[in-house]
Amino acid sequence: MTLKILVTTFSLCLAQAAYCGVDLNACVTDAAELTTALAQAISNGVSTDTIKIHTGTYKAAANPFGAAGAFPGGDSITIEGGWFGTMAVPCQTQSTDPSLTVIDGEGVRGGLQLWHQAGTGSITVRNLSFQNGHREYDPMTFSNDRGGGLYIFGSAGGKADVLVERCIFRNNYASFLGGGLVASSDGGTVTVRNNLFVGNTAPEGAAMQVFGNNSLSYVSNNTVTGSISSKAGASNAAFTISGSNTVTLTNNILWNNTSGTQTDLYGPQLLLISNDIQKISQTPAAGSSGNISVDPRFLGANDFRLVSSSPLINIGVNVPLGGLSSLDLDGLARVQLATVDLGAYEFSFLFLDGFE
Repeated sequence: MTLKILVTTFSLCLAQAAYCGVDLNACVTDAAELTTALAQAISNGVSTDTIKIHTGTYKAAANPFGAAGAFPGGDSITIEGGWFGTMAVPCQTQSTDPSLTVIDGEGVRGGLQLWHQAGTGSITVRNLSFQNGHREYDPMTFSNDRGGGLYIFGSAGGKADVLVERCIFRNNYASFLGGGLVASSDGGTVTVRNNLFVGNTAPEGAAMQVFGNNSLSYVSNNTVTGSISSKAGASNAAFTISGSNTVTLTNNILWNNTSGTQTDLYGPQLLLISNDIQKISQTPAAGSSGNISVDPRFLGANDFRLVSSSPLINIGVNVPLGGLSSLDLDGLARVQLATVDLGAYEFSFLFLDGFE
């Protein structure tokens, strides 16, 4: 009975938000509630909306979550996973583990789509896992062919700032670009930091495409591995950077992505600072420094934390352009000693000397 009352109250609040124009602060516990919350955040006018997603696995009924419409200009939307609690208060506490809240495309549909119309605002996505997303162009339905896991895009003049932080993108596919993620803005700042990309597939830019115009883009402390570029002679395997933005990559690991003639990343105006990049062919922008190409020494075949002897520990930039996440992907303090590590995980010295 308590759960039924909770869900009914939640539905009534959403219905009121549709015509009252109030901010949405929703806790969702299943796929139907997530679909409804996104629809109401889209329709309640210019607002500041928050959607807290309870731990669990979410599978859309047909199209990607959020595919029903576009956020109006001026709207700010925050979507966070990891929430849990009691039946009466289901989103009382938040776990820092993004693997506990999963958006699963089941290999047949995209995960989450967030479209921002012309105007300012922001889109923030954090603490979620996106897996098995699938985007493939269909001329009959004009379905999109980018951003298999998460697709954030803006209309012309869509100046929303975009932040994607502390997420996992695993085994997603797109038939054109950005198998794991597409993050774009036409005038806002795009920031992608502290994420893990593993096993994503696209003809090129298999992990991610960042697109930005007339502003800045920041990509920092991400671990990108196992990217599969399916196009022979593609310019890059992992990252595609597009648009007129100056893009700064700091503290990232790009390793064990598709090799051959392909490089790990491609794009104009790339400022590269303190990254570990296995394969790069283009000359980075003036001011680039501290980049290396060495085996990161991951903990295991499917564990992308660093071993204690990794050369990537304590060699990063503590104040990267675009900012540093306060926590790493394990929920640890992002800086354990004096200097940040490269990649999404900070090595913890707490468990050395047999204290595991």
